[in-house]
Amino acid sequence: MIDGPAARVVARLDQPGSPFGIAAAPDGAALYVGDWRRGEVVRRDPRTGEAMGPAVPVPDPAGLVLDRTGGRLYVADREHRRVVVIDTAAMREVGTASAGEGPFALALSPDDARLYVANVRSGDVTVIATGTLTTLSTVKVGAMPYGVAVTADGRFVVVSRQHAGAVAVIAADGLAPLGDVSVGRYPEGVLALADGRVAVANWFSGDLSFIDPQARRELARLPLADGPRGLAVALR
Repeated sequence: MIDGPAARVVARLDQPGSPFGIAAAPDGAALYVGDWRRGEVVRRDPRTGEAMGPAVPVPDPAGLVLDRTGGRLYVADREHRRVVVIDTAAMREVGTASAGEGPFALALSPDDARLYVANVRSGDVTVIATGTLTTLSTVKVGAMPYGVAVTADGRFVVVSRQHAGAVAVIAADGLAPLGDVSVGRYPEGVLALADGRVAVANWFSGDLSFIDPQARRELARLPLADGPRGLAVALR
């Protein structure tokens, strides 16, 4: 755990196995961690690191995303072409939804009505209606989509294309691909900002791209340390 403004580590919490994906409850009262080696998702107290309730079996948990209330957790089960849905209050599985090959990253629309799933091996995005857990559409984006984000207004879906050095932009209305935006080398993590921009972590070039998805252009690129793969933003 890192104090962002002070840029220092303030705590380390034990997680047996191989922690992979992580999500934080909206009120900060719980952390949800996907453990790849143990094949489970566990809820932990962020102050003590203690497990809170039973772990939920998910064989190969990759990306995790919570809805706005923190009541539903969606987990990409990478090797089983599906997304597992967890009721966080009871810490139990309440449903599954089909995905493509190698589901990895997840993003919800601002109203939580749609879940976007980036499928690494099939090179597409599965769009799921969260109310029914049915597939609305499958959108081809090209090889190795490793990250996905939805803009704050819900109009655009941005998907990193790792081997292309680009992100694909999709119109949420109609789910039509609008084209690519060139960024750094091996883009992975994608994060939508409140001002409409989207930030992209470029793993191999060690930098951070900011793009305008509506204009479909890169606005700036900032150098970082080697190997950035994920992003988070502090809310003030």
